[in-house]
Parts: sequence; structure tokens; C-alpha cells
Amino acid sequence: MSLHSRDTTGTWTRHATGTLSDQTHPAADLGTWPPADAHQIDLTNAYQQLADTGLHYGPAFQGLHTLYQRDNTLFAEVELPEAAGLATGHILHPALLDAALHPAAVTAVWDEDSGIQLPFSWAGVTVHATGATHLRVQLDTDDTGATRLLATDTTGQPVITIDSLTTRPLHPDQLHTTQPETNHLYTLDWSPHTPTTPTTPVDFEQYTVPTAGDDILADTHHITTETLTRVQQHLAQDTTTPLVVEATYDDLAGAAVWGLIRTAQTEHPGRIILIDTDNHPTSRKALPALVASGEPQARIRDGAITLPRLTRLSLDTSASTDKRPGLSTGPVLITGGTGGLGSLIARHLVTEHGARDLVLVSRQGPDADGATELTNELQQHGARVRVRSCDLTNRTALATLIDDIGPLTGVVHTAGALADATIDHLDADALTTTLTPKANTAWWLHELTQDHPLTLFALFSSIAGILGSPGQANYAAANTFLDALATHRHGLGLPGTSLAWGSWERTTGMTRHLTQADHDRMTRNGLRPLSNAEGLALFDAAVGSDAAVLAPVKLDVGTLNRLEPVPEALRGLVRRPRPTARHAASAAPPAVDPGSALELVREQVAEALGHGDAAAVDPERDFRELGFDSLTAVELRNRLMSATGLRLSATVVFDHPTATALADHVGAQLAAGRSPESSTYTVATLYERLYRDGRIEAATQMLVGASWSVPTFSDRDSAEHAMRPVTLATGPRRPRVVCVPAVTPAATPHEYDALGRRLDGVLDGAVLPYPGFGTGQAVPEDRGTLVGMHARSVLDHVGDEPYVLVGRSLGGTVAHAVTGELERLGRGPRGLVLIDTYPLDGASRAQEWLLGLPARAAVEEGAPDDAALLAMGAYLRMFTDWTPYAVSTPTLFLRAGRPTPEMAGEDGWQATWPLPHDLIEVAGDHFTVLTEEVADTAEALLGWLEKLD
Repeated sequence: MSLHSRDTTGTWTRHATGTLSDQTHPAADLGTWPPADAHQIDLTNAYQQLADTGLHYGPAFQGLHTLYQRDNTLFAEVELPEAAGLATGHILHPALLDAALHPAAVTAVWDEDSGIQLPFSWAGVTVHATGATHLRVQLDTDDTGATRLLATDTTGQPVITIDSLTTRPLHPDQLHTTQPETNHLYTLDWSPHTPTTPTTPVDFEQYTVPTAGDDILADTHHITTETLTRVQQHLAQDTTTPLVVEATYDDLAGAAVWGLIRTAQTEHPGRIILIDTDNHPTSRKALPALVASGEPQARIRDGAITLPRLTRLSLDTSASTDKRPGLSTGPVLITGGTGGLGSLIARHLVTEHGARDLVLVSRQGPDADGATELTNELQQHGARVRVRSCDLTNRTALATLIDDIGPLTGVVHTAGALADATIDHLDADALTTTLTPKANTAWWLHELTQDHPLTLFALFSSIAGILGSPGQANYAAANTFLDALATHRHGLGLPGTSLAWGSWERTTGMTRHLTQADHDRMTRNGLRPLSNAEGLALFDAAVGSDAAVLAPVKLDVGTLNRLEPVPEALRGLVRRPRPTARHAASAAPPAVDPGSALELVREQVAEALGHGDAAAVDPERDFRELGFDSLTAVELRNRLMSATGLRLSATVVFDHPTATALADHVGAQLAAGRSPESSTYTVATLYERLYRDGRIEAATQMLVGASWSVPTFSDRDSAEHAMRPVTLATGPRRPRVVCVPAVTPAATPHEYDALGRRLDGVLDGAVLPYPGFGTGQAVPEDRGTLVGMHARSVLDHVGDEPYVLVGRSLGGTVAHAVTGELERLGRGPRGLVLIDTYPLDGASRAQEWLLGLPARAAVEEGAPDDAALLAMGAYLRMFTDWTPYAVSTPTLFLRAGRPTPEMAGEDGWQATWPLPHDLIEVAGDHFTVLTEEVADTAEALLGWLEKLD
């Protein structure tokens, strides 16, 4: 036999020749399965590694599931993917046969001398059975490089044998030429959806988001803040009733709400449904069916439901060259032009687009790192370059800059800012921090250039707005505003392209803070970083297209197929059916034996951290030391809720900081049969009711009184209950820093995470947790027991090395008391740092706004359980009316320079300390000094420590 193909010119090309015979080749037996004495190979990133070499396997061809190796023999289990279709109609489905050969390709990736090898010559191919969908495969490679293959079904019956298969090397360039860099460009479409009509009434709450009026920016800020408040109130309730948020997708303020809520949905699956409806009677009638279907996002028009789905947009860069905007006739303004992406785009516009006049704008302007070198480089290419300093959050300053430049030919807006926080901790200030430099500046650029002869108006948005990004609801809101602005400009007949970028390999100012855990999390979620070449090719294709909004993002579809759940917008890219969130929530909770809680927790921790085996999880090690951050904690909590059907508080991972402690809590909830529908009063529900009614003093008195019921331990037993310090940072400088958290349920060791990132690489830092915040845990019987226990824990931790104590809020009071005990023991610290600490004397307790600080932290930022609240009450009781006594240790008082909203307008809102100290006022309020404005706090702390030396 021979196989030929003919092209459009009539030329025939021979591809293969072979001989078919009726000779039978007997098959051997695979023996014991899985094979003995063979080690298993981790396939987590196997298909991505193949893709990196140029071998891109789509979902229909990703059939390799398990791989073992023993010497030169490979053993594998392969399965026909659902995306490949049915096995009927094939003697042996080609995708299944191809997957049987993938073990050799995977192991060749790790062999630098091997390179890409593709099948070339086959001999002795015999099919023994048809219709297989699963194979067990054995591949033996001899000294010549030829491979023998034996494959059976799961019962051990032979399916196919290949006596000899030889391969030929292929240079990667031969594959890359067929993989255009623009195949990572996506657009958001709306896919029809017909849900099943529910047979029982569907309960849900509704919140309608108003549309923006004439003052677009003021309305957007107000509407997103109001929506955030409503969502936080809903999430704080002990209810399974979903909140339906109605927001107009194409409205500028509504678009920001879509970004905000998409992130809230990733952090709290099943709690919120996001819709854009025309409120037609048939649309209102369709809403219950949509809610019951479990789809988290939808658009309803005249009763017809559509769902947001990303679809691949095939664009050839070379084909779009003629459509590129002309940029040679006037100046092009790039915001963030001296930053990582801004400078990359500047070079590209000069070298590839013919731009001859660039204005690079940033806050630092000519003083920015690399600005001089960038200017010289671009001038050598014949471009005029002006680097300007401008506060882009000031409309007047931006207008003056644009008037000074003259009519623009192009605008590229790359500037932005981050203020990451989970939805429970987000506030109006954090919204403003991200909305202003991204959304406000974009709108002003739109207003100020409407009469300019623009050929390019490119907005750098983020895929976070489309998919949601845990911990970045404010950033997502800012970026979906940009997407809506580009659509708005198209409606006015103006140029506008919003690019919802995925991540880049290139480090930028906004990604410099990302840790390896962050990058690993994105990889596990199917998001791969773009190279410079890929990103620039996608930029060219996008601005050369007619689309208003495009998503340049590198997706690993194979990984997406394994996600549970698949993000809403990505579900059109995978082919396997999967249950939706509301279905999962309405189904009976899975039967989980409370006795197996530790096994379950370790499995879920391993999944959240990307470990292949739960055995890698030390059950007694603090989650932070295992690599957890606030986002990983959210992921673990959501995994546990999905696996058990339990409702778990937002801070459950912080309240129970080891696998053993968390398993004890989960096991206790399972054993008690706790139901999400439980309507009985609890300490948590009563405390929240009093708090929201503004009866702060009554709420505090209730906690303090009820805390007498908490189990306690004496000083004699304190060693059994002491919690070891959690590593915060490592570095060569001394003294070491030991931090004491506040005493609210939300003030876990993670309270100091942002500070730890500033200290890491500089000095050693640790956080000293409190016992009692987990279910069944005891608290110290009195203040002396706590102080003595903490003092001994500090000394055990620091050994003979010098150290300082740091405490925030009431944690500062605790740190002061511990300092006194350490001085009594003859091992006092080198220094004591109090961060916005208020002593709980009689005058302070008379101020409800002060009592509201721990209340806000407990309710708005934690949604804690009874045990955590009662522990907070016990610690408040210990230090009520306690008067700090003088210590000889040098003391620094870091005072917040701005009031919280609760403090605004109150007399004496700034913290004071009655004993001698050095005073430094830092940026931020009582809470943000350790979060988004921690940089000033860290600088003040490190500067003072240097003076101690």
C-alpha cells in the first residue's frame, strides 16, 4: 500500500508505503500490573513540557494518564479522551494509538541529547482486538533505539503489538513554524443555554446594581463600593441562599462590578450569581431556572439565556500587518512607559511599527530605573523620545501634559497599581488604590484625546477581569472597566482595543511581588506565561484586528480539563461534562467519615500546594511554613467545603494552622452533623447582629462574659498548649524579629504576611500565635499564664541571638507585657516595636469606635466561628484595665497617620502610648499599615533597627 496527497497545483507527494499481510504475530503477557520494581513518573506538567519543545497536543490527544519506568522499559496507562469522540468506527482509535507512544516522547524531553523524535518506520504491526478505549502499554527500547510495543486492555487481553518502531529527529523550528504565536488570542462570546425548569421553588436574594450616570468615574467608584458592601454582608451571613447580583455588562460601572463579582465567586463558590438582564417579563421568569442550574454568570435577553465563554480567535500576524495603525505621523503616549511592559512596547513600536515620536510617562519620569538607557536606545533607532514625570491619578496634571505634547497619534495605557486582598478584607480605600490609576486614567485619556487624530488607543487590561482572580477583586474591577471603555469607544466610532493579558515571563513592577507559590498556582490553573516574542505578536494581531476586547493568554487546555471546577469563561474550551456549582451545593454532602478527616485534609493540602502525594504534607507543620498564603488558604477552604458539604469560615485555615488542627475541626463538624441550613443562634450570629446594629459595647460585653466558659490551662500545663513560632522571613541581619498578632480571629500569623515579604532576605522574622482560636482549644487561665508562656516560647525560638518584639493593636500590649517578663528573666529584647497600639484603659473602652476595631476585624474580615470569638473575648478580658508598667527596653511606637472610617471625625483617634518611646508616624490606617501601605511601616522599622546597632 502507499499513501499520497495532492496539492492545489496538482502535484502528488508520497507520505508512506507499507505491506499488509495475514501473518499473525503472537503477543506476550504484560504480567503483574502495575509493574513490580518500576518507579512512577510524575506527569503533572508532561504535556506542557512537550508543548515547550513544539509538540502541542490538544485535548483529543492528551490520553497519557500513568507512567512507570524500569531500566529501558516504560509502562503506561492510556485512555481515549472524551474530546476524541467514540472508539466505534475505528479498528483502533488513532488518538489512543498516538497516546500509547507518548511515554517515549515524554522521557525524551528530559534527555538533552535526544530531542524531538517522531515515528518513522513501523514493522510487525498487529491488531488483536477492536473497540478499545483503555490500554496498558509496555515499551521496550533496544540499543539501536528501536522500540517494541505491547498493549492490552484492562483485563490483560492483547489489543496491538508493534515489533519494531524507529524514529527520526525533528528540529524544533520545523514545528514552531506551524505554531503561530497568535494562537493564544481569545474573544469572549455568549453561548446559548437552556436550563431544566426546576420542580420546586428556588430561593435567592437579589441586588440590582444601578447604571452609571453622567459622572462616569464618581458613579463607578460609588457603585463598586456599594456592591462590595452588599456582597460582604451576604457572605457574612450563615446561609446557603445565593445572592443574585444584576449588573449591566456593557455599562462602564456595571462592567467594573462584573470584574469584582467574578473574583468574589472564585473565593466563595456557589454563594453569588452574576447576571445581566433586560428585566423583560420572560427574562424574570427564566431567572429561577438559571439559579437552579448552578451557572454562576449569564446574560438574559427576552427570556433567552446565554453564558460567557472564551473562544480562540485565529489571527495571523503577517496577515494583519497591513491593518496595523500608522504611528509615524505624530507622538505616541505610553503610560507606564518606563516600566517592564511599557518599555517593551516602546521598543516594539519604534522598531516594528515605525513610531518616530514617543512620550513615555510615569510617576518617576526620567529618574526611573533604566529610563536613560531606554531613551538612548530608541534615539539610536531614529526616534524622538520624551520621558515625562506625571501623576496620572491627577486629571489636571494629565491634561497639562497632553496639551503640552500636542495632538497625539497613539495612546498605550499600561500603568496600574495593586492592593491585593480577599473579598472579605477589601474596603473602599483598596478599591480606590486600583481603580484610580487604571480606570480613572483611561477615562481621562479617552476624554482628553477625542479630538486627536488617533490611530491607536490600546488599553492593557488583565485576564483577571474575565476569569476572576482570588485576592484581586479590585484589580479585576479596574480591568473590566477598561474592557467596557474600549467597547464604548467603538460605539462612538473611535479606535480602541483592550487587551486582557495573561501573565508574562517578563517581570514587571506589578508582578515583582509574585512568589514561586503564585507562579505555581497559575500553572496548576492552566495559565502559562507569555514570552516577549509571543506577547508582542499578540499585541500586533490585536491592534490590527477590528475587535474591541481580546484576551491574549496562554492556556494549557490539558490542565484545564483536569480542573474542578473549570472557570466559567473557560468551559467552552474543555469537552468533558462536569457538575456546576449550584448542582454541587444542592446535592447531598458527600459521605465523609469524621475519622478520615486527617487523610482528607492532607490530600486537599497536597492538591492546593501542587504536591503529587499527601505523604509530603507534615500534619504538624504550620501551613505558612508549608508554603501557604492567603490565596492558598482560600483554595484549601473551598476544596474542603466541596469535599465535605460543610460551611467553613473564611479564616478556618488561619484558625487551625496545621493539618492536624484543621482535621480535628473538620472531623468535629462532621461528627456533629453540622448543616448549612442550621438556624440556631450561635455566639457568632449574635455577635454579628449586635455589631451590625451598632451596639459595639454590648457585643464586646457578651463575648467577655461568655469567654468564662472556654476551657483554660494553667502555667504548669502551658508547655503542652504553647504554639511554636511561625517563620515569617529569613535573612542574615540581626536582631531577629518576633511578631505578636492582635487578638482577633482574623489576626493570625498571616496578619504579618505583607511585612514578612518586606523583611525576607534581610533578617529572620517569626510570628507567635495564640492558643484557643480552634474548636476545642483551651486559652490561658489568666494574663500571667499567657505572658509566661509567650516569654518561654520566644527564648526557645531565638536561643542566644539578639531579638526584638513587634506587636500591633492589642498585640502590642501583649508584646509589652512579654517584654517585662523577659527582662525579669534576664533576657530582655534589644527593642520593642508597638504598631498603632491602644491601651485598654477605662478612657479607651468608653470609645465605641475603638472597641469597633476588633469587632470589624472579626466580622468583616473573618466570619469566624464561636470558638474563635470566645477566645478573642478571653484575651480582651485578660488585658482590660491593665496598665502597662515601665520597661528598660528601647521602644518604638509606629502610629497610623490616617483614621479608619470608624474613627473619622472622632476626638483622640490617634493612638498614644503612656510610657517613654520613639515616635514615627507611618502611612496608612490601623489596618493598612500592615497591608497595602506596609512599605512605609517596614522602612520605619528597619531604619530604627539600624539605629539600635
